[in-house]
Order: sequence, then structure tokens, then C-alpha cells
Amino acid sequence: MAISVLSETSYLASHEQVTGGAMGITRKASIEWDDGSIRKCYIKVYPKDDRIRKILNELTGFTLAKALGILQPDSAALLPLSKIFYSDFATVTDINSDEIVWAWVTTECGSSVKGIFHLNNFEETIQTDPTDTINKLIQAYSLVCNQKNLPSIIAFDDFIANDDRNIGNVVMLGDGNMGIIDHGEILGGINWIGELIALDKTQAFNNKLLNILNEQTSLKDQTKFTTKHKAVEAANQHKAAFISVQDVLITWWKNLLEVSSIPIDEQPKYVAHLKDFLHYRSSQPTSLFANRIGLVA
Repeated sequence: MAISVLSETSYLASHEQVTGGAMGITRKASIEWDDGSIRKCYIKVYPKDDRIRKILNELTGFTLAKALGILQPDSAALLPLSKIFYSDFATVTDINSDEIVWAWVTTECGSSVKGIFHLNNFEETIQTDPTDTINKLIQAYSLVCNQKNLPSIIAFDDFIANDDRNIGNVVMLGDGNMGIIDHGEILGGINWIGELIALDKTQAFNNKLLNILNEQTSLKDQTKFTTKHKAVEAANQHKAAFISVQDVLITWWKNLLEVSSIPIDEQPKYVAHLKDFLHYRSSQPTSLFANRIGLVA
């Protein structure tokens, strides 16, 4: 499904806050979609100084994951936030500003692994009850490593340079597969709007799910080898997937960069760099990726 642009009247009601802080605020909310359906969704609003980069990252990751058939929320949209709801996102909005505040909207999708094991307050519980917290973490990691589509997500995170795939943004769907949420920190988590050259297509980025796999002492070496082999097979699908959606992505990038702080005459350079980054990583030799994930020496 294509990413929609909803009207501000589509936001019907705010519900509980899910996350909040300097990096952005996420709330559950009731949203009316273009087909008239009303669904409970996640509304994410990023701070002004990083809003366009994060939204561009979100829609890029979402579009590429859809092209690859990786499980994630079935619908996503951009929505201009009505001032009626500015107070619900007070730390990242300016109620006195006339500027449009764009929000990223996704439908609900499974339960996060972090939530399932009550690890949302990890920093606090590791201090108060370290043994129980570590045991829960071990169980959470084991669950992740036993999902059938772990290899495709490891490969995908390498492709999009996602070094933020923690267990809070993988979700269980109850069928032996897991879904993914939150693409805000893809492209290496780098502020490429501020420093485009820092986005290096050849760089090896941290892959957290691969790290979790490697650290599982209870898993047999053969199981780890098989998982990595399947990840390499999954990576072979990236080039065709990127080509199939690159025109859609380029259109979105151009539209979003028009409302960014980047001067108009420099925007084509950014579009070209993003395209080159993802084309390179989608087309990388199998041997290079296999070496990067430790399948071959």
C-alpha cells in the first residue's frame, strides 16, 4: 500500500503516550483513513530541527520493507498536525508557530519484544532487580533468534544501514515471524542533512540483531551459520526491490526536501546521494556482505 497524506481532520482523538523525549514523541491515537475506516494508530512527532530527516528515513524504510515483503504495519501516512493536538506533543511543537508540523502515522502491528518481557524500563529494573531483568533479556533474545524471518531482517538492516534495531522495535505476530517498526534512525543514524558526506555507502554499520544472534551461547554454531546463509540469500533480493520503488522514493525525497532547511539549488545533490547510497548497498557483492556478517573469513 502506498504511503498516504491525510488531512489534519483525520486525527480524531489522542490516547496514551507511548514514548517521549528529546528524540520525539509517539502517541496512540484514533485516525480516520481515506477509506472511512477509523483505526487506532501510532502518531510520531519529531523535533523541528530533525523532523524532515526522520520522516524521510521513516518513509524510505517503510517503502523498501514493503517492496521486500518484510512484515510491518500495513499502512503509513503523513499528517499535518492540527493545533488542537499540539499540547499532546508539547516538547516537540511550538503552539505559537504557524509552520506546518508533519507527523508520521502507522497502524498497529503486534507487540514489541521489549514490552512482552516488561523491559521498557530496562535501565531502572537492571538496578533494582538485575537477576530477573537479565533472565528476561535472555528470554527476549532467544525469542528473537527463533523467528523464521530473522535472516531477512538482518540483511535488510545491513542494506538500509539501520544500527538501531533494538528489541523495542521488533514485534511478535504469533506465527513464527516478527515484524519491524521504527525506521527513524536508518541511514546509519547520521544527520546527513547537516553533513551529507558523512553518509558513506561503503561503511559497515552496527547490526544489533546480528549481534544478538552471535551472542546466543545456547544456539548451535550450525544454526547461526544457517541463519547467516539465509541472510545472504535474502540480500540477493535487495537490488530488484530498490529498483522497483526508486522512482517513488525519489519523488518523496524531492517533496520533503522542499520543506527542509536545504537550499533549493543543493537539493538535487542530496537526492542523488541518497539514491547512490541505497543503490550501492542493494547491489553489493554477496561475498562482501557474507564477510561483513562473519559467514566467511
